[in-house]
Amino acid sequence: MEASFKTAVHRFGVSQGLVQDHPPNVTVVEGADVPGGRQHRGSMYIYIEVLGGLPDPAYTMQHLAEIIRDEYYQASGSVTGGLGQALRAANDWLFEENLNSPREQRGVAGVSCAVLRDGDLYVGQIGPALAYLAQAEGLRRFPEDSPWLRQAIPSDAERAASPPLGVRRVIEPLFYHATPDGGDVLVLASPALARLASSQGIAEAIGTGGEAARRRLQSLASGEELGAVIVTLAGVAAAPAPPEAEGEEEPAAAVPHRAPAAHEEARPFSPLPPRAAPQAAHVRQAAAAAGAGLLGALRRTLPPPQTPVARRPLRPAGQAGRGLDTRRLAVVLAVLLPVLVIVVVLGTRFQYEYSQRQRADGFLRQANEAHAAALANGDRGAQLEGLRQTLGLVDQALQVIPDQPQALALRQQATRELDAAANVHRLYTLWPLGELPAGPTGQARATRLLVRGSDLYILDRGAGRVYRRVLNPTGDALEPATGNPVLIQQGQSQGTAVVGELLDMQWMPAGGARANAGLVALDRNGSVFELDAAGAVGALPVADSAAWRKPVAAGAYGGNLYLLDAQAGRILKYVPAAGGYTNPPVDYLAAPAPDLSGAIDMGIDGRIYVLMADGKVLKFMLGKQQPFDITGLDQPLANPVAMFVTGEDEAQGSIYIADAGLARVVQLNKKGEFLGQYKAGEGAGDLAQLSGLFVDEAQQRIYLASGARLYAAPMNQGS
Repeated sequence: MEASFKTAVHRFGVSQGLVQDHPPNVTVVEGADVPGGRQHRGSMYIYIEVLGGLPDPAYTMQHLAEIIRDEYYQASGSVTGGLGQALRAANDWLFEENLNSPREQRGVAGVSCAVLRDGDLYVGQIGPALAYLAQAEGLRRFPEDSPWLRQAIPSDAERAASPPLGVRRVIEPLFYHATPDGGDVLVLASPALARLASSQGIAEAIGTGGEAARRRLQSLASGEELGAVIVTLAGVAAAPAPPEAEGEEEPAAAVPHRAPAAHEEARPFSPLPPRAAPQAAHVRQAAAAAGAGLLGALRRTLPPPQTPVARRPLRPAGQAGRGLDTRRLAVVLAVLLPVLVIVVVLGTRFQYEYSQRQRADGFLRQANEAHAAALANGDRGAQLEGLRQTLGLVDQALQVIPDQPQALALRQQATRELDAAANVHRLYTLWPLGELPAGPTGQARATRLLVRGSDLYILDRGAGRVYRRVLNPTGDALEPATGNPVLIQQGQSQGTAVVGELLDMQWMPAGGARANAGLVALDRNGSVFELDAAGAVGALPVADSAAWRKPVAAGAYGGNLYLLDAQAGRILKYVPAAGGYTNPPVDYLAAPAPDLSGAIDMGIDGRIYVLMADGKVLKFMLGKQQPFDITGLDQPLANPVAMFVTGEDEAQGSIYIADAGLARVVQLNKKGEFLGQYKAGEGAGDLAQLSGLFVDEAQQRIYLASGARLYAAPMNQGS
């Protein structure tokens, strides 16, 4: 870009009422500052926003900026690919920092990163991020909409839809592209700016850029935390002159760039392919020609001047003729002005639709190029990345023209190819079993499902309940409830104990001193509740439950009760005694025990598998850790929430992991090798809040919980 533009960069930050001329969250990489002499990669501008309890925010911002800079300039290939690589590397570092830090010292970040190269502007963003491009035709904004622009801390659901850096192992940045002109102004800023002023007010503050823009934007802070980097572009080669007016010797002067006037509407900044300015000029010329034609018709309709006839001067000579001409002009105007308005409206509409088609065609052209490159690549990882890039570009085209036939066809084809390459099984048949109601303790959120025969047991930790429902004979719906389906309710008395916050639910097989199998549920108070054969719920005594610190899951095997206490770093094993679990527990793990502070669930088949929040799985046999690495998975687990283990030993069954971050269920063998993954078919169901699962391999059925919603599906649905 430096070959096309000269830039003037201004920046500021307002923190705790103090103005900073060089804020630590702004990084500018131009000219000699470009590392490794790689000026051909363009100039880079970075704005970082951090949130949370980071002990040294300035260090975090500086280190993130260094990672983004170094990764981008070391990368080869496309600008967008390099930006994606850089943002993912920054996320990897912050994610690991959070994992290894106390909860109160963790933080997240939002990034806007812009690259100017060879006459083009590329922007990559993640999380709380904001950018503007002020052009002659109006103000554009990156992104058009985001929960981070509406409020400083969005809701949990909104943050899940637009996650920042440092929360998930896998991120999907947003990318945008535009072709700026000389005189345009790029601004990367705090998301707070969008809440402090209207688009019109921001456009007026940016104006033509430079130091004046810095002062005006700074004045918008009004004591709020705010910052920005303003890049004013100048020195672009002269644009082609407009056509000469008929009969004139000199061409008309070029119209200079200006900020939108107060009465003009500011246009949101949306993902754009390069502008098609010459085509837009033809449209404007056509509209001008239509207007000139109407004016010519108006002139031809008016009569030529007439010589007045001499008569008795009762009124000034020629007055009657002028009155007639005026009336004729009024009639002609009354007829032609509506036509002129219609032509102008149609011309404007045509220009808008033409521009939208050009945008969609630009995205589709890039998508086809990415698709062809992906299919030609023999490397599986590169092919998967290319197909995902194809789908991202297609989705941007469909945002512009939702029913574009070529885009819809390419989307269907690329999705099918990506599914095949990533071994995705689509659950097009996904039976909705029902939706759980909210309870006194909060909104419903099912976290554990158990199926025994036709009985479906549901642990709703959100509302503090355990349900029993009955499946119909075909297993695709629930029978109507004939009584109260709630077996256990938080706050109610069950036998000799009051139910506390529910922790987990398991089907306990017979074994040892335990003669019968049955359902057991645990609460955080250290109580175990059992459903007996007659359908009554009673409390079982448990030894040393006062020593529990922060249990997160329970397991059942051979009549033994296992408790995963993440905070204590222990797995406690309770051997059944007559009437309960009164024998003191033993530590299952051999010393030295691994760090379990990130543990969230476990499964048992004779060996114990522990699911960690970072997507790792730990495997133990007789208390000793065994090697276990997940291999062959196309994308790492983004937000694992639950696991289910089938089979009675290592040679049988599989490990299933519910990954809410990518709305999927991943299937592994007992060595950690990837076998496949299950995702909902388009329009079949919403698994964005995936929270629990149960797999019946004998019947080839999978049962899923997504927040309050319950689903069942056949596992083998073909291609």
